[in-house]
Amino acid sequence: NRVLVRSRAYAAMGAIAAMSLATGLEAASPAKLSGAIVGEVRSATGVAQMGATVFLFNRYDQLVRKVLSNENGGFGFDFLTPDLYSIRVQLASFVPAERKNISVQAGGQSFLTIQ
Repeated sequence: NRVLVRSRAYAAMGAIAAMSLATGLEAASPAKLSGAIVGEVRSATGVAQMGATVFLFNRYDQLVRKVLSNENGGFGFDFLTPDLYSIRVQLASFVPAERKNISVQAGGQSFLTIQ
């Protein structure tokens, strides 16, 4: 009986520890540990540019992701590890644009307007 009582007690302590660990993990969600870069692509006259290819590069100039700007010229990259990034934007009939050393911080959001 003592063995049975002890194993139940250890099982209960293990369950409590597991719940405590799970609660701690929820508090440190990916959104709080990561950041985002959002922005819009506009012409020199301020007109939103749909369909621009927006490339995201890490500090080592390696491509991380790419997206197309939406009908409002908007784009976004979320769940980024805090670090420095670069953006390059290409669209037919326009000179490519680039932004370097964009700082991404945990829980933060960097907003860019690319013309």
